[in-house]
Parts: sequence; C-alpha cells; structure tokens
Amino acid sequence: MKVKNSFRLLVLLMSGFIAACGSSNTSEPTTAITGSIFQGPVNGASVTVKKADGSAVAGPVTTGSDGSYSISIPDSALSGDLVFESAGGTFTDEATGTTDVAAVALSAHISGGALSSGGAVHVTPCTTIVQKLVALGKTKTEAETAFGTAFGFIPDSTLAPTDATNPATGASDEQKLAGSRVAVFSQLAKDMDESQSHLLEHLPEDLEDDGILNGLPPYELHLPEDIGNKYELAVVNFLNNTNNKSGLTPDKIGTLPFSKTALTTTYKVTYVEGSMKAMQGKTTFKISVTKRSDGAAAPGLTVTLAPLMHMAAYSHVTPIDSITDDGDGAYTCVVYYLMAGGPTMGYWELTVGVNGETATFYPAVGMSMGDTTKVTLKHKDDTIPNMMGTLSPRAYPLFKEALTAETGGAYTFKAFVTSQESMTSFPKLFSGIVLSSGTTSELTVNPLSVQASTDGTTWTAMTEDTVNEGHFSVSGLTGLSSGVAGTVYVKLTINGNDYVDNATGDSTAAGAHIYATFNVTPGGM
Repeated sequence: MKVKNSFRLLVLLMSGFIAACGSSNTSEPTTAITGSIFQGPVNGASVTVKKADGSAVAGPVTTGSDGSYSISIPDSALSGDLVFESAGGTFTDEATGTTDVAAVALSAHISGGALSSGGAVHVTPCTTIVQKLVALGKTKTEAETAFGTAFGFIPDSTLAPTDATNPATGASDEQKLAGSRVAVFSQLAKDMDESQSHLLEHLPEDLEDDGILNGLPPYELHLPEDIGNKYELAVVNFLNNTNNKSGLTPDKIGTLPFSKTALTTTYKVTYVEGSMKAMQGKTTFKISVTKRSDGAAAPGLTVTLAPLMHMAAYSHVTPIDSITDDGDGAYTCVVYYLMAGGPTMGYWELTVGVNGETATFYPAVGMSMGDTTKVTLKHKDDTIPNMMGTLSPRAYPLFKEALTAETGGAYTFKAFVTSQESMTSFPKLFSGIVLSSGTTSELTVNPLSVQASTDGTTWTAMTEDTVNEGHFSVSGLTGLSSGVAGTVYVKLTINGNDYVDNATGDSTAAGAHIYATFNVTPGGM
C-alpha cells in the first residue's frame, strides 16, 4: 500500500512538473494598458477587451471608484483592431447630481498597432458612438469624420477626462473639456427627458444613414429632427449648469457644430445659408419656417433676430440690418457681425423669434478674408461708460456693404454705419439720432457727414438713405481697377468732429488717421 501511494505521489509530482514546463513554454508576453470608464467616473464596471470578431483577449477587470482600470493584453493581439467594452458599474450623473446611477455599456474601437507599453484607453459615450459606427460598417476614419461633423470634435481615447463636477487638481483645460463633453450627454438626456442608453443606441444609427445628425424616424420614438440643435443647446446648458465646476469659459468649449434645424411648439425653423457662410462683416441668410402640423410654408409671421456673442468675460450683441418676408415661408435676413467666433474667442448665439416662439442657433462665424469688411472710428470726446464703469470713446463700426462696377469704369461703394450705446446696443447711425452719453447730456447727431475717397485727399459726400437707416452710398468713384487691389477711405464727421481710426479717438496720436481704410479688390461688370 505504501509502495502504491508513493508511486501515485511520484506520478502527481511528475505531472505537475510537466504541466508547469508546458505552461512556461506556451505563456505569452502581455502589455499593460491603463485607462478609465467615464460617463462621469464609473465605479465597479467590468472591462473586457475583444478582437474585432468579438472574441475576448483580456479581462474582465473591474474599475475603481475613479473609473480607472488596468488590463494586460497579449502582445499578439495588439496588431489587430480591438474593442474595449464596459458593463455595469455606477456613476454620479453630472447634469442632475444624482448618485449611484447605473452606467450604460460603453465601448471604444482601437485601431491595430495603436497600443504599446504605457498606452491608455479612456472609454466614454463619445468613443462609444464612434465604435458603434464602425460596427455598422464604417471605417474608423469614416466614423470619426461623421462624429466630428455632428458634434464639432473628434474624441481622443488617449486623453484622460476629468470629472466636470469635481475636476482633479492640476487637470488641464483639455482634460476639463473632455470631461465636460462627456457631461453634455448627461445634460442632453436631462433636457430631452431621455436615458443616455436610448441616446447611445440611436445616435450612431442617425449618423450612419446619411452622415448628418438630423433625427431618426419615427421621430417620436427615436430621435427628433432637431437632435443636432438639442445637442448644441445641451453644450450651452451644461456650461451654465451649477453642477459644472470645470471653470471653462465660452472661449474654451471649442467649436459648436451649427445644426440648422430647430423645432418650436408650432414651427420647424431652418437656417439657410446664403452664397457665403456667416463671417465677420455683412452676412446674408434666410430663415425658412414651416408648420409642424402639416409641413406647409408659413409666410406673414413676425420674425425677429437676437444675435449674442458669448466671450470669456462678457457678452455683446451685433448690428442687425433687415428681415424681409419673401412671401414663401422664407425670411431674408442681414446681420453685420462685429467679430468672428470659435476657439479662443467664444461662440455666437442667434435667437430667432417666430410669432412669439423662439428657436436658437449657434452659427459658425468665420474671420473675414481678403477685402476689409469692418473698421471702427472713435473720437476722444464722444464717450460712454465701459465695463469697468469708467468712460471710454464710443465705437462707430463701419461695414463694407457692396462695391459694384458702373459702366465706364467707375464704381459705386456702399457702407453700413452703426454706433454704440453699450455692449448690448449698436443702433444704426443716421442724422438726428439721439445717443446716450457718458456725460450729463445726450448726443444728438446733427450734422452728420460720411465721405469717401480713393486717394485720401479728394473726398466725395456719400448719400444717406433716409428710409433704410444706416446706409450710405457714393457713385462715380474712380481710381479703382477690376481685379486690382485698391483702397476706399471713409471719413465720418459728427457735429463738426472728424472721427479717428485708433482706440483712443485722439487724432494727435502717432499713426492716427481721420478716416477708415477699406482694402478692396473690385470685380468687373
């Protein structure tokens, strides 16, 4: 019996030795990848890494309370595309502050060869939409392009987002922005009274069919036609949400995608770009209005515009010229933008009133290119209170409206001239207007003179349009040639004072001119 038992023990020891040798020979080197599951930090989520065919190659591992994880992936799997997936876990909803909310399933598609030692994969609702687009048949590049068009940025799975409601000490603006972009989906779900699970299910489907975020029929069950507009509203709403502790200002939130359809209670309102996109200076566009009940065009409505530029420290409006009812449900609008928007600047908001209901757009206003579109003149004795409560020279923005060729080689130049009463008021300038002043008396503009020149010496009076206020024109301008860069100078004289092209309005300052300079390149007939 003792011999038999000794033999059995020897067999077991030999088997273990052989198994150990076999395991050593077949083990494979791995690479540790770290990251986070982030819908807000997701605690207790299970993380698995799979090949594109769905077979698991690593995990599951569980995230910590900060959403972080570490997972070891066989080196042989790194050359192919991988999908990181999470399941379960809880997080604190950023928009509402509700704790222990069940997290949705999140994922990220990682291209083959993109991971190496020290690599990181942060899985968010943004990466999930890209991954689902890939699963629907798009390439990774196509999926990222579609996402970028719809949302205004491309998600970076290597960038660690920080919780927008409780940013990590020392977090960069890029990390804060990444965390805020995740929180926007929480805000969007709150605004729409929907679940994030519902949104992440249908947003990729909406993008997959035509590459545009324009709703998914049946709209009442899936996504409304103005889902893109609702996303932009959610960006702004979370920026102003008291739960948002990121400290990001409007100049830091990046580019809004500018969806062009919004729904009010009664109407479908569509922003229709003109031949030129919105830009600093004169911008012409249409607002198309149809009835939601039957899709019929809706002419004869009262349409209003309220553009507002949101910047880091303050907001300001911009001059509006005209709104014309075209009679077919479209309304032609002319706005003169004081400045461009975008990263480092801020964003433009355009509120459109339609018979008392409102639709809000976020137009991408670009910088002017080529010809000068706007100049500003001031006078040191014409002042208004500034943001600090002290007095500063009032701004008179002058805009190029048009430069057209006449028969015989001369040109007609038209300008739109405005004034400033505050950062929220830029009225059209005309003879007899009474403007608020920084002194005890108001400023009555009378007389008013606007003159033009092509050499800065010989001046011709511009005719004031007494019906369409703020518009001035001059015909017969010589000294310009089609296709050749030239200059049109404009002099503004109010109550006998010539206005100056510098910040102080002081004509004695070095380099100051008592006129505005428009660089122009005329076209032919």
